[in-house]
Amino acid sequence: MRTSHPGRPSAPLTVSRSLLAATVRWFVVALALGVGVAACRDGQTGALTAFGDGATIEGDVLDTDGGGVAGVRVTLVGGDGVARSTVTDSRGQYRFSAIDPGFWTLTVEPPLGYVPIAGETLQRQIDLVADAVVRQSFVLASL
Repeated sequence: MRTSHPGRPSAPLTVSRSLLAATVRWFVVALALGVGVAACRDGQTGALTAFGDGATIEGDVLDTDGGGVAGVRVTLVGGDGVARSTVTDSRGQYRFSAIDPGFWTLTVEPPLGYVPIAGETLQRQIDLVADAVVRQSFVLASL
């Protein structure tokens, strides 16, 4: 009997090549996507589970009657200058997910026929922390 520690037998670790290759591929894909990875044993399969520290910025663009304004371009720019854009859906809602923590600028571009209401700013500065869900709403008036 071989022992690595006095009184404890050591057993050789056996892993099939296909399982090892699949695990390596999974980690490479997860890292390429910027997903944090943790190895967890689920009791049955020993499956690997991914988790991320991405935050979410979501909200809506409404008209003065409270209805959603569809088709509004919403842009999110990080401190590194990288921009993401989306367009509000039929209910005037938008969502950015898997956002890294840091300082971000959120900007709404009113479509033709709409202007910001008095006192409304269409650009907001957001200091985002990991796993936060930040909600920002904007109100536009029709011309």
